[in-house]
Amino acid sequence: MPIELREIRKDFVAEIDGIDLSGAIDKALSNQLRQATKKFAVIIIRNQDIDYESFVRCADVIGKAGRCQDITNLNEDGTIRAPSSFEARQARGNALWHTDMPVLEIPPVGAMLLAQELPSAGGETQLADLCAAWSTLPADLKRRIENLTAVHDIETIRRRMGITDLEELKSEYLPAEHPLVCYDPLSGKASLLFGAHTSHITNLPGDESRSLLDELLRHSTREELTYRHSWHRFDLLYWNNRRTLHRVLPYNEVSDRRRLWRVEVLGTDRPSNKPRSFWQRLASI
Repeated sequence: MPIELREIRKDFVAEIDGIDLSGAIDKALSNQLRQATKKFAVIIIRNQDIDYESFVRCADVIGKAGRCQDITNLNEDGTIRAPSSFEARQARGNALWHTDMPVLEIPPVGAMLLAQELPSAGGETQLADLCAAWSTLPADLKRRIENLTAVHDIETIRRRMGITDLEELKSEYLPAEHPLVCYDPLSGKASLLFGAHTSHITNLPGDESRSLLDELLRHSTREELTYRHSWHRFDLLYWNNRRTLHRVLPYNEVSDRRRLWRVEVLGTDRPSNKPRSFWQRLASI
């Protein structure tokens, strides 16, 4: 039976109704979900009261499940983290516009969240469409940036969160360099790739690099290019990590609990500013 797919933002956000992901996902449903991720960067599936194993299995439908973790302000024993703890301070990076793990040679192609505990107010997730951002840039700016590359590292986003201690700035991940404009492997569309991890544009003077990144961020996060997801318990939210920025909006981290399961969808190719060939697209269907 075809899935019921309701478009919320044209070619960007869609909601799927009437499916239950708690059991085995048959081939027909798997194919429909994969096709949906090729058209839409953000997909919402509500009322998924499923166990952790079923949740991780959903990532395997789109690609291959990767790292799993909780996005939360809670300690392992369920108490709310002290605001001064390193974990709490590091988690504040989620409030900055970012893509997930661009410091990897092959960043995740997608990610999923499943809401378990939610604050009484705030804590929404906002996402920006970087394909639309690219397509609406002025022609002269497109020509200026289409062959540039950018460097991404953990230290940059930690400094932006106010972390300055040298030991806390350290990361097991080395900086990575990717094209500033690259092609999304799922939709085949050109997209921007930058965010809070981006330290600089390669071969540009520091001031020019910062100015350009600021300009791109302002353009990419205009209201008409973003979607704000107001959470309900057991919402499952998928996004394409190669064509979106995202961030969490403020909530009371000291008194309100927030916990969402998260799983990455692994990529197979490095970001590239070359469109995929017909045979590469065919192999991904």
